[in-house]
Amino acid sequence: MRFRGLFVLVLLALVTPACDGPTAGELSIELATPSSGDGAILFRVRTPSPREFGEVSATCPGCQAFSYRVSDSDLYCVVTGSLTSGPLARILVSDPGARAAYLVEILEVSGLDRRIRPPAGYELRLSQ
Repeated sequence: MRFRGLFVLVLLALVTPACDGPTAGELSIELATPSSGDGAILFRVRTPSPREFGEVSATCPGCQAFSYRVSDSDLYCVVTGSLTSGPLARILVSDPGARAAYLVEILEVSGLDRRIRPPAGYELRLSQ
């Protein structure tokens, strides 16, 4: 009987670490812009299931972030304000260690004068 109890404890100790899944955390979204006077950027973030997104918050001074969740793994976001190269936003994700699984696509950019700019030359990068 004592051997059986010891066996169960050893088995649980071996299995428990394998049951731990990814821990939720944040990814930083950084903007590289070729111009000055940017006032808004619309981008899409996607990931394959079972990964998911949470809240998005702007990190650039005086900026605001607005998001629309299409599904748990597909999100549209607009960040407005006086945008420059550097930190743009933070997004809560289910698995920040799998950064390469999250795809960011710039859809539109607008100047402070509200004119649409071509997204060529702009880049968004994810980091932890």
